[in-house]
Amino acid sequence: MVLLNQCPHQIDLLQWLCGMPVKVRAFCHEAKWHNIEVEDDVTAYMEFENGATGVFVTTTADAPGTNRLELTFEMGKIVCEEGKLIFDKLSTNISEYCMTEKEGFKKPDCTRI
Repeated sequence: MVLLNQCPHQIDLLQWLCGMPVKVRAFCHEAKWHNIEVEDDVTAYMEFENGATGVFVTTTADAPGTNRLELTFEMGKIVCEEGKLIFDKLSTNISEYCMTEKEGFKKPDCTRI
């Protein structure tokens, strides 16, 4: 019941921001952490029509608990956590950068906003 009781708004937000995935592979564990007859630990991997991928993780055993939303785009990343919204803006498109950078796994310059 962790999906219905503890995190339905997070699932709604995921769908609202990213749309419906076209593929989902999920692992739901019943009574992994508590003596209950329903799921209390879920990890889902998603694929979207545009090629994007996502991971959704929730559990009733995360203490003290984390509520984090992280979205990575071609020009940066947004992280929402602990009442803060952070945007790490890349100086160049990461897709193009990865294909043209000669130094392997070097990262482009980034500005935190």
